[in-house]
Amino acid sequence: MKLFDLASADLVLSIVDSPVEFGTADPIPPVDDLPKDGGSIVITFAKFSDGRGLTHARRLRAEFGFTGPIIAAGHIIPDQAEFLWRCGFSHVVIIDDAKVPQWKYALSVIPSRFQTILDSPHSRCLSQPH
Repeated sequence: MKLFDLASADLVLSIVDSPVEFGTADPIPPVDDLPKDGGSIVITFAKFSDGRGLTHARRLRAEFGFTGPIIAAGHIIPDQAEFLWRCGFSHVVIIDDAKVPQWKYALSVIPSRFQTILDSPHSRCLSQPH
């Protein structure tokens, strides 16, 4: 599985061992069913306009305390890169390597934000390069 790391803006080759997978229309699995140390979660978007996956990632981080990788899959577009990161996603499944420059560019074009999320571990300060 090829993943684009939203923190470093790099393509990484990774085989995720038995991730917990669910779609945007599915409820978040019970806490006991979430992966433990080193596990990951894949949330599959049926269409890019379905914001429920963003809410799922945010809840997994804020309410469930999940610290492992949360991977976005399915119908997502580079324009969503910053939103995915800010909501708690750590990686995106990349199917077409030719799209990697678009994902990198999408992370570099937003130098500031109107909403403040400074208390989030997923905040970016302006001094962090991509």
